[in-house]
Amino acid sequence: MAGDRRVHHTERSRWRLTFRRLVGDALAALQAGDPGPSQQAVADMVDLACDMKSYDYFHSDDPVEAAKFVVSDAVAVLWESVLRHEGFAGFARRAPEQLIRWESDYGWTRRGYGQVPGKETVLAVPLARLLTSPDMWRTFGESYLDALDAAGRADPKRPRTVYGSVDETRYRRHERTKDLAAWHEMLPRPFRGNP
Repeated sequence: MAGDRRVHHTERSRWRLTFRRLVGDALAALQAGDPGPSQQAVADMVDLACDMKSYDYFHSDDPVEAAKFVVSDAVAVLWESVLRHEGFAGFARRAPEQLIRWESDYGWTRRGYGQVPGKETVLAVPLARLLTSPDMWRTFGESYLDALDAAGRADPKRPRTVYGSVDETRYRRHERTKDLAAWHEMLPRPFRGNP
């Protein structure tokens, strides 16, 4: 933010153009015979977009909007590529953890208005389109529950709270629950827990 000799100031001011070009290249490369590197590149771009919502990496009030990066569209293309090239077993291994990490109840822009948020959808929508049979829902649901357990175990242990302190673990779990609410509503009843 404050300037650095490693990145020239003109490049910092054009970051959104560079980001948009890299995203376009990575998405186009998903059609290649070996899409593994491009799948990782798209995943890295989505991780960066998720981080940009919370941190000021670039000079912009709304970095995702400025880059015109529709996260849900990119994730849909990524997941279609994984399903096409790795089969459903590979998809069911990778996508649940990504869903938990990337899903955002209110989208991926800071303010939630503009052209990009108007095109965004929760990731549960493109995911549900890929699960075309009851067996796929069951297998994916089981993988999702395993990934959700792993995410819970990876959360920091809850510290003893002192009056007025923030319990970061509780906050993180609350946010995760809100973000995944649409997906939980789509899950068949046996995976939801109590009615």
